[in-house]
Amino acid sequence: MKTAAAYIRVSTHMQEELSPDAQKRLLLEYAKKNHMILPKDFIYVDKGISGKKASKRPAFMEMISRAK
Repeated sequence: MKTAAAYIRVSTHMQEELSPDAQKRLLLEYAKKNHMILPKDFIYVDKGISGKKASKRPAFMEMISRAK
């Protein structure tokens, strides 16, 4: 089995259909269907942050740094 990492981001409180919990559930389902291990500490979340600049997303930058 492969080990996976997941990144979850929601830029506004109004994105309920793609809430962090909904995104996490879908990502965990995907990992399971594709025989991947997704450890809890490999799930990175940025809430209320614009996706325009990667450098302004701390969880994303931590995920990339850890992958390197």
